[in-house]
Amino acid sequence: MSTLEITSAGGSCVLGENGRWESLRSPDGREWLWSRPDSRRASALPGDTFVDIGGVEECFPTISANPAHGLPDHGALWTAEWVMQASPTRNRVVHTVSSGKSSLRRETRATSEGIAIDYELDAPAGTRFVWAWHALVTPLPGLTVTAGGSPEPLVVVGEDDGTAEFRCLPGVSDAVVGDANGELRLSLRCAEAPVSLGVWDNRGGYSWDNTDPYRSLGVEPMLGQTADPAVEPELAVTMPASNKLRWQLALQFLPTSTSPTSTLLNIKENS
Repeated sequence: MSTLEITSAGGSCVLGENGRWESLRSPDGREWLWSRPDSRRASALPGDTFVDIGGVEECFPTISANPAHGLPDHGALWTAEWVMQASPTRNRVVHTVSSGKSSLRRETRATSEGIAIDYELDAPAGTRFVWAWHALVTPLPGLTVTAGGSPEPLVVVGEDDGTAEFRCLPGVSDAVVGDANGELRLSLRCAEAPVSLGVWDNRGGYSWDNTDPYRSLGVEPMLGQTADPAVEPELAVTMPASNKLRWQLALQFLPTSTSPTSTLLNIKENS
């Protein structure tokens, strides 16, 4: 099975080979993820230069590259294999992936309200890391990104100006990506680690291989409040004495006119 679709009345996602996020669709069929296929991705090995093909990257234990500390660009998981556990159903699948002494379990469920993703990390106490659900959304003209309940947009997609910027917003756990045709809402909950929101606004100022720049927009719920835990360890997540950490990411697709106070997913805090 090369791809797996998890679907319900609330939306659907497609997980490709090695468990990678390839598609995220609202019930009306709208595709929210941007992609740029590149054949070099298939042959990439751990430690190789990052190859950007869009979709969603799960960045762990870093986002930024730090070769001096053995931290690869966009983390170690983009070249790792997510192993499917048991047989998936139409609306649920479980994957696990390992990196060094750390093991991450991910349960993906499609519900009537959207997509719910439950994580459990098993790693030695004191391990410092960051994690990000690095989603590259389709940057349609007029698309906006808002966060933390503020009506003021962080990003409004318009003309490219040859710049690129990454921002980390500490303490922000909720974001809305939307336009006149609908919204994607992202909500991150973790009881034992600091959360933040990363926003990558590439307005034609960056290309991963230093060739032709392109337009991309990343919306990234994060654990930790830095892109580089080696440079800013005080802003990274520190594994608790239990050696386990749990968190949940919820995705919801809504018409633009829906009131945010009555439609956010009811997410249960993990303890």
